[in-house]
Amino acid sequence: TDSLRMEEGKWEVKDGELYPTTAKGGAIVYDTTKFEGKYSLTVEFKSDGKMPSGVLLGFNGRDESSFAVVVSEQAFLLSKSEISGSTQKLLVLTSGVMLDYEPEGLNTLRVAVDSDKVSAYLNGKKIFENQKVDEKIGGKFAVIASSNEIRIKTIKAKSENGD
Repeated sequence: TDSLRMEEGKWEVKDGELYPTTAKGGAIVYDTTKFEGKYSLTVEFKSDGKMPSGVLLGFNGRDESSFAVVVSEQAFLLSKSEISGSTQKLLVLTSGVMLDYEPEGLNTLRVAVDSDKVSAYLNGKKIFENQKVDEKIGGKFAVIASSNEIRIKTIKAKSENGD
């Protein structure tokens, strides 16, 4: 789609899947679309789960605060990154043990936002639901990979505002 932007030189397509080309992974951003109100992002991916991957929410630029839902084989977390000048602070809003991660198979992560509440589901099972955050989350989505051990099959974003 025309609103997806991959970090240049960090991704390639092989056999219909996106692969990071660097050991540190990279990001794929819904660049021209800003989401507000009620929306969701679903990512189908394969990964051994040893390095975390996930979704940035309310991402509006490198110097602004954002939220992230991150999953790995062993754990999950919802965090907020607060940026003030040159200082960045990471606040963990909720975290726990991951039970339904498929290290050898296809995983589906769905992150849903309803204004100031976030829900996350892995392979159709609830990770957390309606986690309240301290502000309305609007802006861009970004899929993040922290290593080159991930293969992304599909990315689907959806506004659920009825427009």
